[in-house]
Amino acid sequence: MKKFLILLLFFFSFSNVFAAPEDEQVPSSGRSRWDIIWRSAVIPGWGLLHAGETKKGIFALSTFAIFVGLEIQGHQVLEHRKEKYEQSKDVLDVYLLGFRENADPVTLVTLQGQKEIQHLEYENAAYKSQVKLGLLVLKYVVQLGFANFYGIKWEKGEIGQGLRFDVDKDYVSAPYQGAVSSSSLAQRFSLTYSFVF
Repeated sequence: MKKFLILLLFFFSFSNVFAAPEDEQVPSSGRSRWDIIWRSAVIPGWGLLHAGETKKGIFALSTFAIFVGLEIQGHQVLEHRKEKYEQSKDVLDVYLLGFRENADPVTLVTLQGQKEIQHLEYENAAYKSQVKLGLLVLKYVVQLGFANFYGIKWEKGEIGQGLRFDVDKDYVSAPYQGAVSSSSLAQRFSLTYSFVF
């Protein structure tokens, strides 16, 4: 629950970054970047799928799902390590209660060492779980930022589908050396290309 509240606080602290200016006009093309942003906020990648960017949307959704899976796995490992630490602590407490006066020093040191090892493994699992949660939050914020950036370009119609390659014919008047006249009509091709992402 604590992690969920931290995630919400972190998200809402950045929500005003993506807020629309009050004097912003609605585009005439019917495209709005807010369609992409709110969909990406609900389910990462959904906004890009809505905009027709299937590969980018699937990539965003799958990477977010991987990070969620890693966080769930990290939380399960954390719970397992916590249980093992509590068991080792209970075994030491029971041994101390049962053999108060004549406790074997070797057994006592072994049980204390096991408790410390389990405690260190629990702290290590807690640290890894926090790192995975931080990466999940970072991925979420970055994909929202990309959705905003992409949405602005999509709204203006500047986004295309990958490589654009055009071949046009261009007729120009150019001098021709073999002709009797000083100029002749020549055909020229104009090649244009652009990468749009």
